[in-house]
Amino acid sequence: MKNIKYILLTLLVCGLAACDNFLDLEPESGITPENYFKEEAHLQSYVNNLYPTILPSHSAWSLGLYQDNNTDLMVGKSASSKYLVDRYMTASDGGWNFGTITTCNWFFDQVLPKKEEGLIKGNQSKIDYYIGEMHFLRAWEYFKCYQDIGDYP
Repeated sequence: MKNIKYILLTLLVCGLAACDNFLDLEPESGITPENYFKEEAHLQSYVNNLYPTILPSHSAWSLGLYQDNNTDLMVGKSASSKYLVDRYMTASDGGWNFGTITTCNWFFDQVLPKKEEGLIKGNQSKIDYYIGEMHFLRAWEYFKCYQDIGDYP
């Protein structure tokens, strides 16, 4: 009986030790930064994914792509409260959100070193185009924040 316990324990330890190579594999269900941004299509997909967040499209109540509501160009359905005298913007309610800007900066952190090393496959002019497009989207996000709360740190 003792021998059977030792044999089972030995088999269990050997069985767990044999899984080492299997555990070192890249996840097949997810995309890792090391394997992404290596093709022109990856850059295009990442940039296109940000458009709904940064430049929302028209909807039934939108009043336009660039949101001219409550400016001197358009009269909205209701007045904006951000210009009232007794309305004070603070960090908790003033639109302080670095999420989209961080997403843009992460793109640059991943793509620019790979571009310099020549690791991105595809048409170089299109790769430069997508990098330039991301520069525009990040600048537009900063501009929106500047409109909402003023000078942005």
